[in-house]
Amino acid sequence: MARPDKPIPRPMEHRWGERIDLVLPVDIVRDGTTTPGRLVSASVSGALLECEVKPPQFTSLRVILPAMPDRERDPVDLAACVVRHTDRGLAVEWRDMASPHIVALLARISGHDLDTLCRDPAFPGRCT
Repeated sequence: MARPDKPIPRPMEHRWGERIDLVLPVDIVRDGTTTPGRLVSASVSGALLECEVKPPQFTSLRVILPAMPDRERDPVDLAACVVRHTDRGLAVEWRDMASPHIVALLARISGHDLDTLCRDPAFPGRCT
């Protein structure tokens, strides 16, 4: 079998921090329109959303986490930017990476400590 002249490219991973799988209903708000969705994977730098909308790449939007008695008394509003589309929704990057709200949510769901969630050198001291 002949070897290719160039190595086969691998997809680049842009995520910082540990990816955590979860299922959390959210509202996705863009241009004043709210669409329901589900947060299915998240890290301190972004998330994967299952949803019916597919705004263009680089579109700014908000992901609203519902109020929950064991977490927040009020909904949490997270600004994000669309970075890619998937067959079931879209991937977003948080505008405020390693925000206290997302770090606390991921720590509670995963059981990981903050150092594990924020082990990327891009976030020194952000999570402590």
